[in-house]
Amino acid sequence: VVGGGGTVLTTRDGGRKWEEKKRFTTNGLNNVHILNEKNVLVIGNMGIVAISRDMANSWNLIETDHYNNWNDLMTGENDNSLFLIGSNGKLAEIVKGEK
Repeated sequence: VVGGGGTVLTTRDGGRKWEEKKRFTTNGLNNVHILNEKNVLVIGNMGIVAISRDMANSWNLIETDHYNNWNDLMTGENDNSLFLIGSNGKLAEIVKGEK
C-alpha cells in the first residue's frame, strides 16, 4: 500500500499486520504495481516513478522527464511495457529492459 508523504506499507499475512518501509520521498505515492515476487513499481506526484527489486526494502528512482502527477498504471498487451497515466491526460510508456 502507498500513500501521502511517501508512505509505503507492506503485509505478509493478508493485511492483519502492516510494516512501514523506509521512505525514499516526501511526495505522495498514488499507485503500486507488483511485477513479481521481488520487484515492485510505485508511481506518485511530481513525476515519481520508482522500482524496488527487494520487495520495498530499497528503491531506485526511474527518470521519466515528466513532472506531473502519475495516478495509475497498466500493463501493455504483451506484458513487456507499462503505461503511466497522469494528470491532464498525460500518458507515458516504460519498456522493460530500458533504463
